[in-house]
Amino acid sequence: MLMIIAFQTAVSNFRPDSVLGDGGFGSVFKGWMYEQSFIATKPGTGIGIAVKKLHQESFQGHREWQVRLFSFCFIFDR
Repeated sequence: MLMIIAFQTAVSNFRPDSVLGDGGFGSVFKGWMYEQSFIATKPGTGIGIAVKKLHQESFQGHREWQVRLFSFCFIFDR
């Protein structure tokens, strides 16, 4: 649960001005975090991150989102 809050903070609480794009099953938001601690930081410092937030009203793509999340975690862990 703490990582979810950290990502939410990093993308400015999913504000519309941090949207990078919008797809069939969610929007992608840009944010910033410190690389070593994964704590949200000011824009332009630390590393840039992208967080996809699923549209609550649609279940389309949920399986695809899970596959992408698993793939990302697998690559990130290496």
